Amino acid sequence: MSDEYKEAYAVHGARIAEVKAKLRAAFPPGKALDPAKITSTPNDRDEGQKIYNALRGRTWDAIPLEALERNSPSFLTPEGYCYYLPAWLTAGLDFENLDVRDRALAALGPTRTSGSWFVERAGKLSAGQRKAILELVEFIRSVPDYDYSESLPVMQDSSYWSAGAKVGK
Repeated sequence: MSDEYKEAYAVHGARIAEVKAKLRAAFPPGKALDPAKITSTPNDRDEGQKIYNALRGRTWDAIPLEALERNSPSFLTPEGYCYYLPAWLTAGLDFENLDVRDRALAALGPTRTSGSWFVERAGKLSAGQRKAILELVEFIRSVPDYDYSESLPVMQDSSYWSAGAKVGK
């Protein structure tokens, strides 16, 4: 770990642990998701097959960092998104995991081409899960040591994660 990251953890480590704990509380891992609900394209596309193989039989909190770095939540079914999203979110809080953080943040907001995809998935999250996600986004936004793409929709407008907000507005 670089000295820059060590310094950032010294300043923000307690808050990172707090946000991770809130995510874990909002998304209890329970048992692994039924493999048929992970992705709708396990045999149709290379990316769908890769993520299926990486996640099958694992709880979200047991996904290796390497699998998160190499895969995107964009190939998950709505059930897979709701179950496995916190793996990317918690790993993305670690300063050195820029690729994972970008994948997680990209999955937290609609784009011109993914609006219905996003609404179908995010609309299934509970109020407590949405609150934990909003807290994560606000925390990342507030910490200058985090690298992320400011052009990501969620970093420009996270209001759809607020309590009572309609996803996809």
